[in-house]
Amino acid sequence: MTIEKNRTKSLALAKIESNEKKWVLVFNFGATLVKAIAGCFIAYIMLDSLQGIILSKPENIDALSRFVEKMRMGEALGYVIAGVMGIAYNRERNGKKRLIAEKGRMQKALEADDAHRSSSGLDGYGMAPEDNAIRLGEAQ
Repeated sequence: MTIEKNRTKSLALAKIESNEKKWVLVFNFGATLVKAIAGCFIAYIMLDSLQGIILSKPENIDALSRFVEKMRMGEALGYVIAGVMGIAYNRERNGKKRLIAEKGRMQKALEADDAHRSSSGLDGYGMAPEDNAIRLGEAQ
């Protein structure tokens, strides 16, 4: 009866944790979506105001072309791509490290009672060394 209650509680906790993870993912996606929409809106406002400035005076087109010419977009683009790739690599690597650590914790918990694993600390009969000493009468 106690084992069934523990399993029921464990299942309920797992459902709660799964639900929490789902909502965290949904909110993270929503935040990313809002940021992308805001970026597009800001770009639209900037380009729309730039269009008004250029159309009001034709000499502004010449000034804008000189500005763009001095900016050297090719050099900046390389740095931007390198920065984005570096950040993406770092995030991907940190994600792998986190997953490997989480897998290790889960595997250790799962194999803690396995008598056939040397890392579990149990003997071949599935007993802890102190339990084995008590069973054999070696305890003091």
